[in-house]
Amino acid sequence: MRACLIPILVFATVFTQNIEPSFAAKVLDKNHFLKSRAPLAKDQETLLRRAFYTYILNRPEALYRCVSSIVMQTRFSDLKKKPELFEIFMLLRSRTLSPTPEMSLPFINDAASFAEICPVKYGVCQGITNLDRKLAMLIYYDPKNVSNQPLPPVDNPEARFTYFESVIAQVMRGKPMVVAGYGNLLSFAQDPVGRRVLIEAAMKLWASENATLPSITQVLQAIKHTVSKKEVSELHTRLSERIALNYSPIIYLARSPQEAKQKWIHVLQVISVTAKDPKNGSYRIQVKDPNFYAVQDRIRFIEMDGKGKATYGNAPLTEIDIAPGDDLEIARFLVNTIQFCRDNPIFCTIPGTPPSLMKN
Repeated sequence: MRACLIPILVFATVFTQNIEPSFAAKVLDKNHFLKSRAPLAKDQETLLRRAFYTYILNRPEALYRCVSSIVMQTRFSDLKKKPELFEIFMLLRSRTLSPTPEMSLPFINDAASFAEICPVKYGVCQGITNLDRKLAMLIYYDPKNVSNQPLPPVDNPEARFTYFESVIAQVMRGKPMVVAGYGNLLSFAQDPVGRRVLIEAAMKLWASENATLPSITQVLQAIKHTVSKKEVSELHTRLSERIALNYSPIIYLARSPQEAKQKWIHVLQVISVTAKDPKNGSYRIQVKDPNFYAVQDRIRFIEMDGKGKATYGNAPLTEIDIAPGDDLEIARFLVNTIQFCRDNPIFCTIPGTPPSLMKN
């Protein structure tokens, strides 16, 4: 199983060559345009360095993110006290908590999926898992474009790539968006232009998430950590609370370097949590694993024995917890989704939606 490994950041300057296809090829052959598009980088280390430079050197943005994180963390704590607000997530609840092939990414955490944009040395599970949930919770499909989005014609693949790249970039920032011309994620991802946009987004997200101080701290904490009985019990409560709010929390797992023969971290979405066994406190966490193609194969289980032991795939875990910043991201999703639905009620009318959410 390919896990998500955090490589050592090595600083260096890397130049990549941009290849511009001819105008005729751009108009007549989308595959030619995509094949002519330059890779993101020569390797993942280069992507990490770029992301780390951006994170460290862009001080105004870093300060804004720090202040925003504090504000949104407080906001999430306040929002949890009003569970009726989270009912708006019922709109797309089935996408995250009852995944189907139509609403799942058709590529997985392996080298072949990303070969055209960057050689894969380290697992990209963090990028795929985060992208998968963002797409599930923030995209509203409009196959007939009744919302009149400025969708470029199909015979202009370069314009369509630029357009959808900007749409997905907004989704990456936690903003709900409309994807016109497609009825679901699978149809969008099966289009060569849509697929390229998505695999680039997953790789960029992997780099940006791993190049932050919270992620680096997460790795350091997991090195010698062991799961305790108290943590096993508390995690059940924390995950159950979040699933009850109609969304899929993201967790990370770690195994000891001795067990995995290298540093091993895996990032997954939680689909459900079973009730605790009244006799011994054990329970199971149902997760969606991006290491497998078929949706039914992606559904896996983490065994929690109630005594402080956790196993995944018969391997003992030294750490399992909700991903750093996950509550902050959900708070941002919620605030932005409520505003989106006020501005775009055509996408947000469902029985039982609290009227207060649809009013300014």
